Formats: sequence, structure tokens, C-alpha cells
Amino acid sequence: MKSYFFHLVFSMDINKVLTILQEATHQFANKSLNSSQVTKEILSQAYHNDWTGDHLEHFCHIYYTWTLETPENVEVSAVLVQDVISLEIDGKMFRTHWFHRLQEDFQNALVLKMTNRRRWINFASYLCKILVNLTINGAPILVILGPTCTCLDMLLTSQDTTSEEIECGVKQLVNCGPLLTEYYSDGLDQLMTKIRHKILASDTPLVGQTFLLEAFELYLGEWKLKSSVKEYYKNRLFEIQVPLKDIHDD
Repeated sequence: MKSYFFHLVFSMDINKVLTILQEATHQFANKSLNSSQVTKEILSQAYHNDWTGDHLEHFCHIYYTWTLETPENVEVSAVLVQDVISLEIDGKMFRTHWFHRLQEDFQNALVLKMTNRRRWINFASYLCKILVNLTINGAPILVILGPTCTCLDMLLTSQDTTSEEIECGVKQLVNCGPLLTEYYSDGLDQLMTKIRHKILASDTPLVGQTFLLEAFELYLGEWKLKSSVKEYYKNRLFEIQVPLKDIHDD
């Protein structure tokens, strides 16, 4: 078994795969990412090295692990997945193993949040971005609507949530809010009710409260804000001396 594993790793050349993914991250940062080309490069690795279904499964493991390492990787992976998810070799499908990893992390979200907060934030962000980026026949994958809303709830309204988690959650809510409104309105309404209580709670950090207020106002305004209102929240954040990050540029 051990010799087989080493043969598997050697024949798929992990370093080349990671180089392709890291180059994609650089391209994304420079706004020049071509997801189709990246997928072709990965396919080239598969064909030239005679990948089997087991290699594809191992690639999925590498891809998923790499994804959750940094926020930048999350961004890139969420773009690439629309093409990568269709990979299939010897009857084994990338999507099967990929969805299994997503499901596994979601089922262990509470543990992940307590033991590795950075990975937790990256996972929650990834799930939200997938909801927006990955479509089937023009519609989002309905099965991840509920988990996405649950992760947003954990980011935004948990008793022990941090300002960093709230900021991240608000960014993702702004991004996927319109889809939740269209496809998961009851769940979104329940989330926004909890956000309202969180805003009013005495122990909510001032920074988090400001982000939540803007998100709530966006929700009431059907995910649109006047430029003057956006400017108000930017100035408010500046006044309480936090790093200024525009949630509308995610």
C-alpha cells in the first residue's frame, strides 16, 4: 500500500499541479485569470502522466486543501471550480470527492470554528462564493443554499463571533444575498431577524455592529445602497479606526 501511494504521488507530480494553481492565484491578483486555460493545463498533466481515477481523487484532495490555505486561494478556486468540477477519469468524478470534502467540513463546522478559525473562515467564504459562481443551467446548486445560510449565521450571529468573522460574513452576504432572496427567502428572513438581534445586543463589537447595520440596510433596500449611504458607513468605520475594506468590492 505504501509503495502504491508513492507511485501515485510521483506519477501525478504534485509540484507541477501546485505550480499551476499558484500561477492561477497570481493571474487572479493581476486580473488576468483564464480559468479555461488553467483547466487545460491540469488536463494536460492528467493525459501526459496517464492519471487514473485514483490520481483524480488525490488531485481533488490537493486542490481542496490548497483552496482553504489562504483567502486568495479561496477566490481563485471559486472561479476555477466551474470548469474543474467536470473532470472525470475511469468513471471517477472530481465533483463526487469535492462535494464529499465540502460536506465533511460543513458537518464539522463547529469543531472547525473552535480549532482552526482561519480555515473555518476560508471554508465559510468558499461555500458562499461557490453558491454564486457555480451554476447548473443558469441556477445555483440548490443543495448548498441551506448550508450557506447556516455558515453565514455562524459567522454573523454566534455568541463568540469576532469582528473579523462578522466582516467576512457581511462581505459574503452582500455577494450571495440576491440569490438567497430569490431561492431561499425564508431562510434569509430568519437570518436577518437574528442579525437584527445581534445589532442590538450589548456585547456586539462596535466594528461588527457597523458592518451588520450596513448589511441590514442593504437587505431592506434589495441589496442596493445609495452612494451617500455607502460613504456614511465608510466614514463611520474610519471614525472607529478599523482597516477600511469596501465590502462592495469583493
